[in-house]
Amino acid sequence: MLCHQLLLFFGLSLANGVCSSRRCYSEAQVSICFFCSATDVPPVPKDTVKFFLTYNYIRKVISFSLLEHLWLLEIGTQLVHPVTIGKRAFRNLLNLCILDLGDNKILQLHLDAFMGLPSLTVLHLFHNSLGDSILKECYFQDLRSLEELDLSTNEITKLHPHPLFYNLTALKSVNLKFNKISNFFLANLESLNLFKNKINQIQSNLWGELYNYTFAGLCSVTYIDLQQNHIGMIGEKSFRLPSFPHLTSAFLGDNKLISVGNREITATHLELERNWLAKLGDLYVLFQIPDLQYIFLKQN
Repeated sequence: MLCHQLLLFFGLSLANGVCSSRRCYSEAQVSICFFCSATDVPPVPKDTVKFFLTYNYIRKVISFSLLEHLWLLEIGTQLVHPVTIGKRAFRNLLNLCILDLGDNKILQLHLDAFMGLPSLTVLHLFHNSLGDSILKECYFQDLRSLEELDLSTNEITKLHPHPLFYNLTALKSVNLKFNKISNFFLANLESLNLFKNKINQIQSNLWGELYNYTFAGLCSVTYIDLQQNHIGMIGEKSFRLPSFPHLTSAFLGDNKLISVGNREITATHLELERNWLAKLGDLYVLFQIPDLQYIFLKQN
């Protein structure tokens, strides 16, 4: 009886192409392969909807078998590096909506790695030692459905995207926190996260002043996070129309702001904690904001 059970157990494991551990199994259209010591992408049932390959030893991804129902793929935090993604590696995943390649420490991408993903809406590339080329080159040229891009905790210093980047008309959110950005230009976003970068010399200004042209093109932004930078001054037209006609939340805490200028800031939620604001005139400007609902000013 015991022999029969063992044979059945190992037989099922081999049939599913995973190791003989409950960490690696397929059930209810979900395939989970955590800590399976996999060095290649294992085969999974064709009706798999969610596929988790975290914490393995996969060095190179060349292709997947045809998985027409796959909606989510997580292949981040591999225990070896670099991790290399080949040309059109995901071309057989036509309905993939969420792709997580985050926390691979060193990620090497073929320029056409993401070709053939017409349905992709969310792409996580955080903590991969990616440099300026990730935006400068045309890695995202085919991702016309992309809405959310996470590039946080990388080595990006400048945001001067490839012209094809602006064809991503569905793009709403770019997460760039924990990079080394000091100069940028992006357009057509609803959310911009630049938390803890090095924005202190925008337009070669030693005070780190923010002007209207600094954010030219971000007319759709509703949320902007610029906390923990080195911003010392906001120019007169920084956060007024026409730059942010839809802005609702602005996070500017932990900077070096000594003034908010003499023009109104347009926002409903404004966080200015831990700056150097000391002038009564600034308070007058802030309290005149017509739609302001929340303002945080402690430790100024």
